[in-house]
Amino acid sequence: MLFNHAMGFADPTLTVEQLSAAGVKRVGGAMERHACYAAREMKEMGSFTYVRDLTPVKHVRAAFAAAKGK
Repeated sequence: MLFNHAMGFADPTLTVEQLSAAGVKRVGGAMERHACYAAREMKEMGSFTYVRDLTPVKHVRAAFAAAKGK
């Protein structure tokens, strides 16, 4: 059975291991809310302060490289 979990409304102390043991296969929610926050800031305030909280690009690239087995 596939079980999706919206982390945006969950206990933030839950771990991936605990969710996996409960049968969770996909996690979502909080990322979509952050994207909406960023879009709203750009549209309503014309600003981009949300980028202060973004993961540095070098970390994103490293994660993708690790996933490819490089």
